[in-house]
Amino acid sequence: MAFVWGGINLRTAENLNFAGPAQLLHDYHCCLHSKVSAPTVLAWLQHSYEGESTPDGMPHGQGKAHLFGDLSYTGCFKKGLLHGFGTIHLGNAAAYEGTFWCNGINGSGTYQWSGGARYVGEVLDGLPHGEGILYTGDGGGRMYEGKWKHGLRHGQGKLVYADKAEAIYDGGWSYDRKHGEGHLAHVSGSTYRGSWFEGKRQGFGRISLLASPKLDQYDPQEHTPIPKYGRLDQAPIYIYEGDWADNLPHGRGRSSWTFNDSTEDKSILLNSYLGEFDRGVRHGHGTFFYASGAIFKGEWEKDLKEGPGVLIYEDGRMHAGIFHANHYKVTPGSNLFMKEPLDLILELEDNISTMKQKIGDLLLRYNAILIRIFTLYSSNGLKESETTFLWRSRAMFFEQLWRLCHDARIVEPGFGLAQIDVLLRSTSNSWDCFSDVHSPKRQLLFREFFESLVKLAKHKCKSNMSLEEKVDAFLKVYLLPLMATPFRESDYGLLESKLVQDVYHEYQLELDIFFYQTLRETGTTDGTVKISSLVQFFRRYKQLVALQNELCKNLSCALYYTEFKEGEDDTDFVHLDLNYKEFQLSLLKIAIVVSSLA
Repeated sequence: MAFVWGGINLRTAENLNFAGPAQLLHDYHCCLHSKVSAPTVLAWLQHSYEGESTPDGMPHGQGKAHLFGDLSYTGCFKKGLLHGFGTIHLGNAAAYEGTFWCNGINGSGTYQWSGGARYVGEVLDGLPHGEGILYTGDGGGRMYEGKWKHGLRHGQGKLVYADKAEAIYDGGWSYDRKHGEGHLAHVSGSTYRGSWFEGKRQGFGRISLLASPKLDQYDPQEHTPIPKYGRLDQAPIYIYEGDWADNLPHGRGRSSWTFNDSTEDKSILLNSYLGEFDRGVRHGHGTFFYASGAIFKGEWEKDLKEGPGVLIYEDGRMHAGIFHANHYKVTPGSNLFMKEPLDLILELEDNISTMKQKIGDLLLRYNAILIRIFTLYSSNGLKESETTFLWRSRAMFFEQLWRLCHDARIVEPGFGLAQIDVLLRSTSNSWDCFSDVHSPKRQLLFREFFESLVKLAKHKCKSNMSLEEKVDAFLKVYLLPLMATPFRESDYGLLESKLVQDVYHEYQLELDIFFYQTLRETGTTDGTVKISSLVQFFRRYKQLVALQNELCKNLSCALYYTEFKEGEDDTDFVHLDLNYKEFQLSLLKIAIVVSSLA
């Protein structure tokens, strides 16, 4: 691609007949800025020049000539130099058409090679430099579009490999190697998006490997085989997101297997590992989540359980001790003992073992009903006949639990979604390790759903009944009615409608700023805001100044299904905390009030 040419600088005109081509080119290149005589220039052009010239015979203007090295040039000359727009044929190998500057290829132009390859873009000293596109022309369709530096890919650019975009890399480059942030996508749908260092995955990134290729999604206009991570119609067999070093997972990350990325139902459980890696294998401290609902937390060595750890089965039973080569070794007196969730709930009961048996028997009697409710809400209302996975293979997101709490009218002033989040926060043996207690994406297994109901019953039924009686009353009063009318019509149900969610999605950034900055300035520090902050903000609008009581009354109905009585003090109400979902619900209710005034 790169060719060196210049001119000739004869110390005396007489040397013209004795200097060789290489010496002539070298001398002329070294003295381009010196005044060169017309005989010197014509000698370099092998006396083949045809075209416009100055009165003293110096090529100047449009012309053509044959140069040393089997080169031929047609284009613009300036005082004997190739300068301006022109075309040079480099023997039978290649040609360049574009800008010349003082006998050098500089500016912008097009290289064309005999094999069909072509470069279009900026050039410096004969090399691609700046913005440019390279087409290979070998039938494979390989193409690079982006930044160049001295003939090498450098900066942001997109490389398309082979015919039908067998793979595409779009991101940073450094001297012909992937470097910085970039996205590599294969036609199979497998992708990597993240950091690169000198051609290798290094830093933070996410890889998604699919089971088999499919070629019909390539878009030649967009030069991309897939629209997002993974395929729209196929399940990845492996996903890893976390730290990388030398092309391998290294550091802390999360890997997942048998994940169906094509379904809208994200509550289906999957095998996954969250923890430390060493050169591609699980090594160090980590947690393995089994699709059955079981969990292992402990030490790993070369992909095997090795050292102290705790294995929690899907039914809540635990084995705590030392593991060797994936096998559990009973360790009497181990200090790794962890209490089961029901043990923690029953700590204040007189006879824990007896009460635990009674609670277990009670929940077993309601088991079929609870399975149906759990399946309905964790699958977003699909009928059991429409679900293709067993209930034990799915989890309930907290945003689905929030809907259940509203439909069952479990919420009340002082015990809204924000307070329920705290009551049901993750423990050391929870399936999900979300650090944000108010995250809508926290998950509950079916056994944890059981435990959550006991906690909710213990809070809601504040009489002198035994815990067994409280749970029984809670299930009868709040959950059994859901068998007849799940997904009740309410403001919360309206909030979940596609129309409202589309509007919120459109203004997502503005809502985040409003919640996390504007309202949190005078609110709380745990992912919630005060109702008072919200009410105070909207009192800026004149039409709402005199309607604080009306506003609070409407918010109370939407959030807690209760109403303020005439003249009732709302002081305690306005100091309640709201999580982000309740904030969205409050905005919806305020919008309804404002529209009614209009």
